[in-house]
Amino acid sequence: MDLSTSACDMLSVADLALEGTINEFEERLRSRRLSVNQGYEGGMNTADDVISSFINTYEAEIMRVANTIDMANRSIEAYGESLLMNIESLSVIKNKRGDVTVELEKIQGDASMIETRVLGLNRATQRNAEKLRSIAVEADRRLGTACEVLAQRKFSSEPWTCEASTTKIVSLLSDLYDVIRELKHGTKKRVWAAPSKFDRTTYKYWVEEEKAAEVMLKCVSELPLLVYGRSGRIMKSSQTDLGKSSKALWSDPATPITSVYFDNKTLDMYKERIKRSEGAKLLRARWYGERPHGKEVVFLELKTHHEKWVNTKSLKQRVAIQEQYMCKLLDIGNPDWTQDYARVVVGLSNPNAARKDIDSATNLLLEIRSLICHLELRPCVRTQYIRAAFQSSQNNNLRFTLDRNIIVIDERKNTQGTSWCLDEDASVSVESIVNLPYSVFEVKVASGEIPSRIQDLQISNVITSAAKFSKFLTGVATFNSNERITMPWWASNSAFASIFYAGEKKDEEQGTSQTSESSITNGYDISEGIHQRDKQSDDRIDNNAAHGVSVLNEQIVNTVEKRPHDKQKCRRYLSLCCFKRHSAKIAPKVPARVEVSRFVFDEITVAINTYQLYDFFPFLLVCLQPKS
Repeated sequence: MDLSTSACDMLSVADLALEGTINEFEERLRSRRLSVNQGYEGGMNTADDVISSFINTYEAEIMRVANTIDMANRSIEAYGESLLMNIESLSVIKNKRGDVTVELEKIQGDASMIETRVLGLNRATQRNAEKLRSIAVEADRRLGTACEVLAQRKFSSEPWTCEASTTKIVSLLSDLYDVIRELKHGTKKRVWAAPSKFDRTTYKYWVEEEKAAEVMLKCVSELPLLVYGRSGRIMKSSQTDLGKSSKALWSDPATPITSVYFDNKTLDMYKERIKRSEGAKLLRARWYGERPHGKEVVFLELKTHHEKWVNTKSLKQRVAIQEQYMCKLLDIGNPDWTQDYARVVVGLSNPNAARKDIDSATNLLLEIRSLICHLELRPCVRTQYIRAAFQSSQNNNLRFTLDRNIIVIDERKNTQGTSWCLDEDASVSVESIVNLPYSVFEVKVASGEIPSRIQDLQISNVITSAAKFSKFLTGVATFNSNERITMPWWASNSAFASIFYAGEKKDEEQGTSQTSESSITNGYDISEGIHQRDKQSDDRIDNNAAHGVSVLNEQIVNTVEKRPHDKQKCRRYLSLCCFKRHSAKIAPKVPARVEVSRFVFDEITVAINTYQLYDFFPFLLVCLQPKS
């Protein structure tokens, strides 16, 4: 089959025909000239008949385009399945003949073509959906139909979302590239086990939902999908039913992850993390899938931040314990937590671990217990999301993760005395659950550089740099904006600003807000009401919103009156950028740091050059004085 002439090339909305129908029916409604010669059976004898006729025509066009999309998807999927069957047969040929380089290069080129076709089909789908939406808006305005509601309902399902088809292709390509690596390098996929310590450099990015497919396709060409607790193929080769609608990637290979973060009443951990203080810690309890109970395992993870001048990399450590011990761990008055007791707790969750690993995990658990007692930590924020991970099962040198459908939940709303955190069936207020505006893509590198294909994603604006982005900081800032805490730097992004300041806006509307007028000290000129965006910031504050718009005395003047959509975006833009009402400060994206060694060296140089050593020695003695 030749994918270069697939059905997506012929994918196009009959927009001119629909617009002509709108004009015709509008003229009939205005002149009141309805159908007479067709009688009372099927004729348009009332205005309702005209509206109903257009809706039927519009819905039929949606169905026609949808069928074309579905046909193109099935064609690409069938081709990918045939490639997978062919490449698996190469292992037999290699055993007999030895060299299969030519065949591998051809199949690898075909796999790359599949990636290109999927992206092209997705773009064509989005483009045609936009055309149909604009026609729906026009029909509602001129004919009084309800086509926009109809379109919204249709476009929220397959094949318009492209999710089921794209994720199936991702699974297919993961297996394809995996077999290619096996044949080239002789490595076989095995069950991956998470290490107890992680020493890697992490790069974080935001991804808009419509661009998630491109990110996954680029990732799978570099690394295979990582399925926790599994090895072998994701797809079942010839046994896979490609005709069956499937969201396999987000129900099996992708993993639901829940994390409960801890802090105290004064948010000390939040304050240290947002300042990025040396030694700042973060504690969370994490599980995969449904919430564990009793003897099921919970992972406690402790993150420690280190500054560059300390010459120690930031560290993440984890220890597994049974869920039934969480309440005892958080009970500050519990006297049981001795070395022997902690060893027993660790051993129950890690029965096959070596003695050395048990000792290390026991020390970590006691360190976590000491931190909980010292700071009086309690559950503060919960995050939930679906994660697709891409990593070789052979090592931990390179890892990609894409987190989608991210929500944050206020854990302080837990009023259940019997549970250490919110139960999954607990009832909380709507304000206590917030959806984040972006998916989060992370690249974790043990050594070396980020692969070029991932760098290309940033160059082409598919992903947006989100340095030091934190779900924990986002959750705490979301539910504590009235506490006048320092907000994370991404509060200057309009999408997050609408979340962080939603509570204050509601208070103002109710007339109960007690906040005073003061300016934000990070790139905002409050007197003019104009957002001075840092050129180095990668936040996406509606670039099109400023098109044809000038802000004068906090009033909007749209010089392009024929673009009402831009005008509406500008109102939202200005309302989010004029932070006169808010008293919160925003943390800088890159905090100023003075490296101790560099600072001392500079002071010595200055002292020697000016012969003022007597001024420098007292300073040096203070620097070298041991801490008490």
